[in-house]
Amino acid sequence: MTLLEMYSNTVTMDKDALIDECLEELKGRVVELNREQLESGLNVTGGRFRQYRNRKYAGMKARMNPKPGYGNPDLKLTGDFWRAFRAEVKGGLEVYSTDPKADDLESRYEGIYGLTADNLNELRADFLILFNEKLKVKIGLQ
Repeated sequence: MTLLEMYSNTVTMDKDALIDECLEELKGRVVELNREQLESGLNVTGGRFRQYRNRKYAGMKARMNPKPGYGNPDLKLTGDFWRAFRAEVKGGLEVYSTDPKADDLESRYEGIYGLTADNLNELRADFLILFNEKLKVKIGLQ
């Protein structure tokens, strides 16, 4: 491929489509990182959700998953809510749950969906690697 052809590929390339293509491939990773945060009892800001009021329930939940610490919600009892997590490309990546109890949990707990700063940095690194690989192919360097 000539330098002129590579330049032409660069100029005519749909950069937004390339970004969306990369985001589509990272949807599963975003959902996975969001679940890992919740497993540790972290919301989108890296803070904690409000603690359980019922001590008996808090004790049961701590035995089920000690990672968040006693009394800190992980929003997982049966796992249905977590399993229903989806990510959609809409000018970025939007995470949501299709579980019937999602509306109730969203009204009681702020910051369920999205990534903490640390996880966002991890995702950025993954995105850049993927973007660079795809860019090289589109330009004609590979």
